[in-house]
Amino acid sequence: IVPPESDLHLRHFAVGKILYENDPVEGILVYVKASVTGDEPDYVLDYERRYPLFPHESTSDQFFSEEQMEAYRALGFHAMRVALRERPHTAEIKAEDSAQA
Repeated sequence: IVPPESDLHLRHFAVGKILYENDPVEGILVYVKASVTGDEPDYVLDYERRYPLFPHESTSDQFFSEEQMEAYRALGFHAMRVALRERPHTAEIKAEDSAQA
């Protein structure tokens, strides 16, 4: 269990290792989740403030408004950009991930 104060809760992604039985090749799994951590663009944070279920709104209504669609698109773009960008503290977080596993 990850402590509530851990920086791991402020991430849009997790990286894991895949180990196959009887196979020396190690795989990498990158999991990116639509989550609001507070570092998103202002209009995404504003949308989340006005619609508290975001980004977990029901998909039973398939007719998203233009604003709703843009909020989800922008959040996904932001999450992927953060996940793919190398940052100085990434190595520390990877070490924490390994320790947690």
